[in-house]
Amino acid sequence: MAFGLLKKRAGSASGDGPGTQDGSRYTDDAETIAAAFRHFRDQRTTLTLQFQEHSSPYQAKVLDVTDGVLLIEDIQPREGLQHLRNARPFSIAGRSQGMYLYANGMRCLSSEAERGIPYFRLAPPDSVLHQQRRRSQRVELPMTVKAQGARISVMRQGAELSGDILDLSAGGLRAQFFEQPAPLLVAEERLEVCVLHIRDQLDLTSCATVRHIDHDPVSEQLSCGLELTEMSVTDRRRLEHFVQSLASRPPMPVGH
Repeated sequence: MAFGLLKKRAGSASGDGPGTQDGSRYTDDAETIAAAFRHFRDQRTTLTLQFQEHSSPYQAKVLDVTDGVLLIEDIQPREGLQHLRNARPFSIAGRSQGMYLYANGMRCLSSEAERGIPYFRLAPPDSVLHQQRRRSQRVELPMTVKAQGARISVMRQGAELSGDILDLSAGGLRAQFFEQPAPLLVAEERLEVCVLHIRDQLDLTSCATVRHIDHDPVSEQLSCGLELTEMSVTDRRRLEHFVQSLASRPPMPVGH
């Protein structure tokens, strides 16, 4: 089943199956399943793995959701690494900001490593039990970071469009651009090259999708929300660690 790219099936209003008393329901819609796992990726929330014939639960985090593949990492306890490498079937479950997710019959496709740190490729589940997703919280960039220069550049129709990064999450950002592109950006537009640069702290390249637009024709200011959709494992980890470091910083005292 294509993961995150298939449209909802014809003849079904939502692809959702029967509900449960707590509001959860089964869905086999690939876009909904992908969005659920992206939520856990963006929030860096722990998922629980339960392997068949093993009573002890294990923990993991979603590294990325790519073309038809789910990547997980940070397996705890470490014995779980071998269970995955042996392709033992397991279930996966988690809760995060009102989102509940459960899927059974999961199996590892392959084990990879990046700079000696392991991660695992999984086939997406055919269906999941889930509750309605809530929007991921983004971290506003501190003034100290903005003062150093937090820039975004995208290539669009052969022209470069540059701007400031206003806030950031592990899966996306909000940016304000310096110039008005012609034609204007539109929702769901795909940007093949998106470069983020925060001096001395972050440099990465990703594909992106425009999720929302805010255009003021009077001031001619253009801001938009972008989902960072495809990037290398190294860049994804770098982005996640940077966002975590921002979220853990104490707030500035009033008056500073």
